[in-house]
Amino acid sequence: GHSNMGGGRPRRRKGDDIAHPLKVTLEQLYKGDTSALEISRKVLCPTCNGVGGREGAKQTCTSCRG
Repeated sequence: GHSNMGGGRPRRRKGDDIAHPLKVTLEQLYKGDTSALEISRKVLCPTCNGVGGREGAKQTCTSCRG
């Protein structure tokens, strides 16, 4: 077989699993109903890495306005 020795793109780190309780009835489970779930998460701005601008910059980051 072939081995993948360092080839390809680096994998993105996955975040922690999220558990969220959801109340459903037996009928909803039986019918296969679906529910929308809105989840907010904090991410670092890829431009400034969450510091609000480049090191030593006098202007704020134009991407996140941090």
